[in-house]
Amino acid sequence: MPTKKPAHKIAKTATEKKAGAAKAGAAKAGAAKGGAGGVAGSPARDPGEAAFLRIQARVDAIPAAQVSQPRGDVRRAASFVLSDTVPRLADRGLLARLASLPRAEFDHSALDLLQPAAEAALWTQAQLAEAEAGASGARLPVELVAEASGLRTRMLEVCAYHFRDDAALRAQVDDIRSGQGYLDLAEDLGRLAGLYRAQAATLKQDLRFYREGDAKDALDFASRITRELRSQGPQAARDVAWRTFALLAALYAEVARGARFLLREAGEAAFPSLITASRTAPRPREKSPPTPPTPPAPPSK
Repeated sequence: MPTKKPAHKIAKTATEKKAGAAKAGAAKAGAAKGGAGGVAGSPARDPGEAAFLRIQARVDAIPAAQVSQPRGDVRRAASFVLSDTVPRLADRGLLARLASLPRAEFDHSALDLLQPAAEAALWTQAQLAEAEAGASGARLPVELVAEASGLRTRMLEVCAYHFRDDAALRAQVDDIRSGQGYLDLAEDLGRLAGLYRAQAATLKQDLRFYREGDAKDALDFASRITRELRSQGPQAARDVAWRTFALLAALYAEVARGARFLLREAGEAAFPSLITASRTAPRPREKSPPTPPTPPAPPSK
C-alpha cells in the first residue's frame, strides 16, 4: 500500500478531510477486490498467495543450509498454528506481555508474521502438490512463445526451401515441423540452429530470408524456454515450500519461547513443539450438551 503522505502545511477544511477519507476508503476497497494493484475488475488474489507475497522477502533470505525436508506433517502444523496458536495470541493481555519483552531478547516481528506464514505454508504445499502431480501445466510468457515460434517458422521455411532436393535433410525438417508443445519448441530451435550451422555454406546464399544471427537466437530462445520450464517444475515448488515452512517453524519457535517464559508451566502446555503438534491429532473442541429429545405430542381427542 502507498505510504501515508505528511500533512500539508495548509489546514484542510472539514469537507476536504471527509473527501480524503472517502477516497482512501475507496482505494482500500479497490485493492481488496483487485489484488495487489487494486485494479477494478481484476481477479482477486488467492489469500494464501497474498500471505506468501507478504513474507516472500523473509523466505528468500533463509540460508540454504537451514532448508531441509520438514519433519512431521506441514499441513497439520500450519493448521495447528492457525486454529490454536493464533487465537491464543488474540488475548490482548498475553499479546501485551509479549510485546513488552526487550527487542534484544525477542523478535517482535514474529507476532505479526506468524499467521501469514502459516497461511503461506498451506498455499505453498498446495502448489507443490500440483507441481508434483503435473496438474497445473507449464505457462510461459506470451512474448517469449510468440518470438520463439516466429523464429522457428522462419527457419523452417528457409530450410524446407533449400533442402527440398535432399531427402535426408528434408526428413529432418519434416520431423522438426511435427513438434508440438513447449519442450518440442525448445528442442526444435536447437535442431534448427544445428542445421543452420552445419549447412551455412548453402543457406547463406539466400540473401532474402536467411539471417546469420538466427542460429544464435534460436539457441538463446531454447535456453530461455528450458529455464522457464525448469523453474516451474516440482523442484522449484519444493524449495519454496520447504523454505516457507522453515520460516514458519522459526517464527513459531520464537513466539513459543516468549510465551513459555511468561506463562511458565501453562506456556509449555499451550505452546508445544511445532513438530509435536504436527504429529498429533488436533485438540478436540468442547462438545456442546446434547439437545434434549422432543416430547411426544399429546394424543388427539
